[in-house]
Amino acid sequence: MIKNSFREDIEYIFAKLKKKENFSFSKYADGEFAILVNQAITNADNWTFKPELHSEIRTELIRSFQYKDPEYYKGMEYGNDNSASHWKSNHSPLRNKISSTLIKQGYKKVIDRI
Repeated sequence: MIKNSFREDIEYIFAKLKKKENFSFSKYADGEFAILVNQAITNADNWTFKPELHSEIRTELIRSFQYKDPEYYKGMEYGNDNSASHWKSNHSPLRNKISSTLIKQGYKKVIDRI
């Protein structure tokens, strides 16, 4: 079970990979949370979200964020990021939240162990 600590989260996911268990993982970062709170954004990769033009993208992103399945995990940061932090804590079940640090810092370590 996910514990929301980097070490425990990465060990949990590593065990699933090692046992070849099926699961899904989505990572939500600054750009995704800007879209979730309906904020216009152009990110470093030069993609743009404009609320007045891309409402269907936001709708699908909300659906993915709220999707519930025992084997669907969501990677995200837990900082004090005002509106995004509020959105995170109020719109997703806690059980399957994983620190996105898992992906940033732990991915290579997991791949090296497989």
